[in-house]
Amino acid sequence: MNTAFRKGICLCGLAVFVAAISAVPAMAGTVTVYTNCGATCPDWSNSNFNSVGTTNWLAESFSLNQTSTLADAVLVLSQSIGGPANLTVDIETDNGGTPSGNILDALTEVGSLPLSAGLVTFDCSSGCTLNASTTYWLVVDPPLPPSSDDWYDTTDGSTGLDTSTNSGLSWNSSPSTTQSAFKLDGTPSPVVPEPASMLLLGTALAGFAGLKRKLRSK
Repeated sequence: MNTAFRKGICLCGLAVFVAAISAVPAMAGTVTVYTNCGATCPDWSNSNFNSVGTTNWLAESFSLNQTSTLADAVLVLSQSIGGPANLTVDIETDNGGTPSGNILDALTEVGSLPLSAGLVTFDCSSGCTLNASTTYWLVVDPPLPPSSDDWYDTTDGSTGLDTSTNSGLSWNSSPSTTQSAFKLDGTPSPVVPEPASMLLLGTALAGFAGLKRKLRSK
């Protein structure tokens, strides 16, 4: 077998191997797993907002396309009345279309609220896992000490906001109300490769190994 032919076979085997490897999904790092205001949250109104007050809680539902471990939530907020205060942001399960009160994770505010509308991050310390195609709620509780802060509207056309005036004991749904802007960052769970992808990878590895032994025996 001449050298050129042997090189050609090796290149073909390598090409099959590379194609097989590319068919197996790679693990992802921290990415935006949900947003109603764009990947970097640029889509929000500077003049329209909903207020979070002493008795006024706000909540928005969401679901993920892929099971992910939550890293943080980013909301568009500002101080309103009463000076700086920490908001409480929780991730809750769903109960028939409203927040259940079952808190999966209580997020921690990073820094303090700005005087004008800006992005505020709330860290997820426990790294809770949220399943794909499952309804969850992002619930914003009143700050302590009592004051009033503003959560600004998204401009992407999303609607549906729940409010509670009795500390989350009951909720009022407003399907036509413009949602407030937020995004969630997290680490998507690795996708299990399809059987066909694994078969392609195994075949490529076996074929490449066999080709290498055959060439060595020549």
